[in-house]
Amino acid sequence: MTCQLKKIYIAFSLLLVTPAYSYATTADTNFYAQALQAESKGNHELAISHYLVSAKKGVSDAKLALARIYQNTYGNDQEHIKWLLEAAQEGNVLAQYELGMTYQKGSAAVTSNLQEAQKWLTLAANDGKYGLAAYELFKISSNNNEIDQAKTWLLNAAEKGIYEAMEQLQEAYQLGESGFTINTEKSLYWQQQVLNSQEKNTDEE
Repeated sequence: MTCQLKKIYIAFSLLLVTPAYSYATTADTNFYAQALQAESKGNHELAISHYLVSAKKGVSDAKLALARIYQNTYGNDQEHIKWLLEAAQEGNVLAQYELGMTYQKGSAAVTSNLQEAQKWLTLAANDGKYGLAAYELFKISSNNNEIDQAKTWLLNAAEKGIYEAMEQLQEAYQLGESGFTINTEKSLYWQQQVLNSQEKNTDEE
């Protein structure tokens, strides 16, 4: 995770937690909010201590945060995979996606395992409705020459608004690629979705 993306993640997490923190009385919510604040200020040791309290109380976002901080700040792959797995097993969609990507590429803590990668990415794509997971599954299926599955995942990712998937689907309908038959109407539809996405990104900037 780049430094800029890390800052965006922390800021977004703070936005999600702050309203609850204002009214909550439970210690786990308080410690998680304090951990986010500490991490945003670069106090990683204090952040870890607070995340650990929340994690032990079952806050899956705290477990995901621990996984990331151990990997990105300390390069500790063993702790990274430990907390990532716990968060993923509790249904944390981002953890499931990151665990799937870790198994796909492999790390110092786990060997590359495509079956495990597909398992966790599928959970993130289906149960969590996470578009990036669906797009990764499309690429895996394409590499394995599993045409029907690849088509399903490409459609899934495009419908969830993944720009690369929409762009690729438009070309697939235009040129008859990736197992799709040529369909001018659908090609034009997805071309418009790509343009809409570009305009939306421009407006947000």
